[in-house]
Amino acid sequence: MFTFLLGMFAFAITAKGQAPTYLLTISNETQINDRTYQFDVYLKNTSANTFELANVAFGIGYDTSILMGGTPTCSIVSGFSDLNTSQIPNAGTTITGTTVYNNVTINATSVVYRYFNIVARANPGAGSGTTISTSGSCPSPGTRICRLQIANTVPFRASSTCKHTFASAAGSNKTNTVVSAYVSGLASDITNRTWHLGYAHPIQAKNTAPKLKSFREQV
Repeated sequence: MFTFLLGMFAFAITAKGQAPTYLLTISNETQINDRTYQFDVYLKNTSANTFELANVAFGIGYDTSILMGGTPTCSIVSGFSDLNTSQIPNAGTTITGTTVYNNVTINATSVVYRYFNIVARANPGAGSGTTISTSGSCPSPGTRICRLQIANTVPFRASSTCKHTFASAAGSNKTNTVVSAYVSGLASDITNRTWHLGYAHPIQAKNTAPKLKSFREQV
């Protein structure tokens, strides 16, 4: 009996310390007008383990051909986050990347990218992080991190797509995508690139994003 209880105690410690799995997704891509485009970023717990968020950061690439030579401004749309107040991305964590990344191959196509960057906010401490949802599917797959916007100084290219992808490494004006959770009370990096659903991800259907329209097409 004593050996059995020891075994159960050890199992309980192990189970408590298991890290959650997740999906990081772009959803609700919407063109507001010929120069303004918005989309949401969601995080979903795909495990049976509690997912208490410590912090999240990401760089989201977009195809520069949509800009038609215009100058983009990347920003957060306030009022569209399910995170605890201390973890909601804010203007101070937003970086409009200006560095151009050439010849990135996406679905056998060469794409020129720039990155929309959200840097991590300070960890709130164990017990104060947002509990990430295990429920929901598109267009609301889990817990919404934020709504983001790209505003262009000229109309977007008609019938184009942003071909979003999550950054897999840091670079000039490119924030690495990192997801951290509290595991046994400690902030732990649980990042797994295969769980980031960008344009080229096998789970994300190719060309499911709505195509950007010209003003005439919207009328």
